[in-house]
Amino acid sequence: MIFTVEAKDFRAALQIAGRVIPSKSPWPILTNLKIVTNDDRVTLTGSNGDMTFEADVPAEIETEGAAILSHDVLTKFCTASKKGALKVAQDGNVIKVSAGRSRIALSAGPIDDFPIYRPADGEAVDLDADTLARALRFCVAAASTEEAKYYLQGAYITSGNAGVDVFGTDGYGLHIAAMPDAPSVGAGAILPRDAVEFVTSACEDRDTVSLMVGEKGWLCAAGGLRAWGKVVDGSFPDVRRVIEGFGNGDVFAVAPVDDLDGAIRIATVGADEVRKRGRGLVFIAEEGDPIIIRGGKAVSGVTAPGRAEMETAAKASARFCVSSDLLARVLPSFKGDIEIASLKGGDGVRVRPAQEDAHLALSATIMGIRATEAELQDV
Repeated sequence: MIFTVEAKDFRAALQIAGRVIPSKSPWPILTNLKIVTNDDRVTLTGSNGDMTFEADVPAEIETEGAAILSHDVLTKFCTASKKGALKVAQDGNVIKVSAGRSRIALSAGPIDDFPIYRPADGEAVDLDADTLARALRFCVAAASTEEAKYYLQGAYITSGNAGVDVFGTDGYGLHIAAMPDAPSVGAGAILPRDAVEFVTSACEDRDTVSLMVGEKGWLCAAGGLRAWGKVVDGSFPDVRRVIEGFGNGDVFAVAPVDDLDGAIRIATVGADEVRKRGRGLVFIAEEGDPIIIRGGKAVSGVTAPGRAEMETAAKASARFCVSSDLLARVLPSFKGDIEIASLKGGDGVRVRPAQEDAHLALSATIMGIRATEAELQDV
């Protein structure tokens, strides 16, 4: 095997490989990278057992072949090299990599020992890359990080009544992204967090990506990049039923997202950051009056935590308490004005962009924190 490749393209492929190939593994073979020549390109393959990727890199092939190399050592050499081209030549079990006058000799592993993970059956469909990336990032932000809730550690993607719906939740906050004009991606399943990160990275600088999500696995393709892997083995909550139970809520404000973000920052000054209840935000809205947001329990030495009075006047009366952390993590995905609605019985709040997007509808439902009448009063 002998080929020459542009160092910039090869380094980019190695960087992608680094998102999948583990630095350490109980199966040392998985720390390696498989390289196979193919006509006018080389194909790089790597896996961690749960996710596998392939990347094609244009190359000048002198002789065909295949080899397994240490991904870590190869990446370090190629990153340190500043030359414009790399030459890879195999001599028996030794792979010589040259960049100008710099070179390194690597031991090649047995090609037959590299595991083969086949993608799940299913046909991937083309989706708008930017829309898909925004939907996945928004929903995975609400995914659980608790090991006991493994079935919530990702984004649930499914075909809806019209288009594709994506959900993310940790049991306290629920993020929903609806892509009404997207074609069906398959039977639907829970895409693991690391798979979500890989797919969103594949969306960068691309117009479209192909995606399939089924009960037995997922598949993504973007240009010369392909990846597939396992889905989370578990049942996602019936979120549509949860949404119906909460109802649409009563809209009491439409406010600039920057104003709400600033109010949250002020209200949490001096609030207890350890106890979950202490991180609560109390919303006080009286129709026609400015909306008041104040922090929950104060830390020692603080008589009362921050209190912010927004310029936005309330369209209706509302009084409830929600987690400041859960509300704050929603805001980076929104721009312009947002619609804020209180759920019935003070059970929480629902926020979404005031300006509808024809291609992507985002909304977040946040469970309320129980509070007494005294705790819901202005201070």
